[in-house]
Amino acid sequence: MKNQRRVFWMSLVLVFALIVGVTLPALNVSAAGKSKKKKVLVVYFSATGTTKSAAKKISKATGGKLYQIKAADPYTSADLNYSNHNCRANVEQKSGKVRPKIKGKVKNIRKYDVIFVGYAGVIIGLN
Repeated sequence: MKNQRRVFWMSLVLVFALIVGVTLPALNVSAAGKSKKKKVLVVYFSATGTTKSAAKKISKATGGKLYQIKAADPYTSADLNYSNHNCRANVEQKSGKVRPKIKGKVKNIRKYDVIFVGYAGVIIGLN
């Protein structure tokens, strides 16, 4: 029951974030009155594929570049066994301090005007 509520709320947040992301203006009007398309980056972390699907939709809707954050130590099916309270994913999500080390980084991140960050069912728009 608790997991069903968690999935429901995560899905609701994801849908809301997707709607917000799609409705963000893709154009920026300069002082001269000319329009300039914003450069968008969609960054996501998805061990199970749910956030990846949402990130792809946002990328398509905004014309943004897609970038996947990957764990330096990849997740196994045992790590993602959410019915086990001590699985890696549950431990990391419960703790505010435990986060996986990541592999790679975004090149030239400063060139983007808008960055969407998605993880664990949450998508955040930054600009």
